[in-house]
Amino acid sequence: MLAVAAGILLLIPVAGRILFPKHHELPPSQITAVLDLRNRSVTRGTEQTPAKPPLELSRSASQWEIRLPLGSPDGPYDVRLTAAQGEEILTAKGFTTITAGITLLHAQVNLATVSPGRYQLQIRRPNSEWSSYPIVVH
Repeated sequence: MLAVAAGILLLIPVAGRILFPKHHELPPSQITAVLDLRNRSVTRGTEQTPAKPPLELSRSASQWEIRLPLGSPDGPYDVRLTAAQGEEILTAKGFTTITAGITLLHAQVNLATVSPGRYQLQIRRPNSEWSSYPIVVH
């Protein structure tokens, strides 16, 4: 009888691990940030347009879905995050898809080393001029 009880006590932790796996054993989720630029004024270079509040972006977002201004062509794009002085903080490349008339730019990023604060989100087609949008990373 004691052996049966000992066997049951040994099976409980094993069954618990099978039925309730630990959180760190699950694959990490990918957080997508949606940045809507459809109604934003475009500025060139490092100028800022004070008409709208800056975009908001979480450092945990590893994927960006950027809704480009109306009429934006599809194809490849360059994306970067710059500091106020123009220092490049992060770069990425992305491709667009057009869904229901909206040009969506998809890019994978890693913001783990980016400090919270104010930046410029800059987007361009290859070999074109940068379009800038104020953004706050938190």
